[in-house]
Amino acid sequence: NVMVFDMEGNFIKQIGRQGRGPNEYIHLKSFFVDEVDEDIIFYTGDAGNVLRFNSSGQVTEKIFRYPYADNMYSLNNILVFSGLMSFTTRNMPDNIFQFSTTNMQGHKIDSVKLPLYSINNWRERSVFFGGNFLSTRYNEFLLLYGLGEDTIFQTSKSGKIEPRYLLNFGKYSFPFEERYVRSSFGNSVNY
Repeated sequence: NVMVFDMEGNFIKQIGRQGRGPNEYIHLKSFFVDEVDEDIIFYTGDAGNVLRFNSSGQVTEKIFRYPYADNMYSLNNILVFSGLMSFTTRNMPDNIFQFSTTNMQGHKIDSVKLPLYSINNWRERSVFFGGNFLSTRYNEFLLLYGLGEDTIFQTSKSGKIEPRYLLNFGKYSFPFEERYVRSSFGNSVNY
């Protein structure tokens, strides 16, 4: 639940409601306050709904649906979705991205495919890809990073996603594909 407290710690109200009914959610992934109109934007992990709540805590609209993302961040009027949280990617649709940007209406601006798309026949293998994407704001950019990867991406105010830094892990580097291929017990598998 998202609960609002004053600066002295007194409860003011709850925003949104858990449940399976209209405008309810089972699992809230992330939320932020829209600085333009002070509405609260929720991203629900159960259905992938992006919902707008007013300051009174009532749903004013279901903006759009974006399933399979791990988190949603905001950068001005751009929404940034990261990753995938799944224990099996065998039947994963081709529209899942490592990072993706949309406008506030859900229209895609840019995206970066998941690295596991480079693995031959990954749909037939038992592939574990756990997500775990981090972000931080730096000046007017949002920096995005996938745990264990060698690239930190940046998202600009226009929604363009570009590599910003390349990391060198030296002798501790893994082959590119091996980072994303795991057996069902979490052990590395070489192909």
